[in-house]
Amino acid sequence: MALALVVALFSVQCTKDDAGAPALPTSIDEHFQSGSYTYDNITIPYRDGATLASTSGKVPLVVVLHGQYGSGSDNKAQLRSDAMIRIWHYFTSNNVKAVVLAPQCSTRRAWDETKEDVDKATTMTEALKALIDHYVANNTNVDPSRIYIIGYSDGPQPAGAGGVWH
Repeated sequence: MALALVVALFSVQCTKDDAGAPALPTSIDEHFQSGSYTYDNITIPYRDGATLASTSGKVPLVVVLHGQYGSGSDNKAQLRSDAMIRIWHYFTSNNVKAVVLAPQCSTRRAWDETKEDVDKATTMTEALKALIDHYVANNTNVDPSRIYIIGYSDGPQPAGAGGVWH
């Protein structure tokens, strides 16, 4: 299955205006379900949620690679960054139909690692690609021709943004 890579830079204003537009939420945890996928001894926990749950037909898959502060093993930290909340808010406020997949990288690995970086047979990029292929194959509401990857970095290391390029 082919993976379409799209890199987009956009600005989102998420404040309540005089017309009563919705304010930026403080938490989006309740909109996501937890799951995990293992590929070649790499387990990637993830959260997924549909922006419009009652949507019929095929929708795009938006994979969001978190920054350094979303790493860990609690499978929730990747949802708590300002960037992730703003992405979710933008989609839901503008009625963008999509499934959002938010995988979590462990603190011992990196989205943008290469084989030279790690003494491992498989990189996180390869494991992420396998997760996306598995996810699309097992979720019939996802359009395999519309897969988008967004990444952001929020710490001293180029976590999610670097992972998009890899």
